[in-house]
Amino acid sequence: MKNKHEKISELVFGENIIDVGFASVPNKYLKGNVTGIDIQRVKKPQNYKRVLVVNLNCEKIPLKNNSQDTVILGDVIEHVENPSFLLREANRILQNEGKFIYPHHMQTICGQIFTIGSCHS
Repeated sequence: MKNKHEKISELVFGENIIDVGFASVPNKYLKGNVTGIDIQRVKKPQNYKRVLVVNLNCEKIPLKNNSQDTVILGDVIEHVENPSFLLREANRILQNEGKFIYPHHMQTICGQIFTIGSCHS
């Protein structure tokens, strides 16, 4: 049986990937131009190209508009003070045809992983 990180890696679209809130458990299955974003400073995982330290409660993500193919918000949105700010930032950096992946730790009727426009178990 595949774990959550393996399932997420199969849903990723394109080369430019943002993994928000990755610090406690980086996704070793992600490939490409992976950028990890978190509020805490951590060592860069081997398969990530870079790590950005950003206070996701109030700081803009320091990336250009429409520049990312996939944005992953892994178990982070319930921990920020201003979830709508974080969602707006994720939307801002995501390309128009990009993929937003929101894996959530709570079981849903479809499983555990949501992507925009679809639900995968």
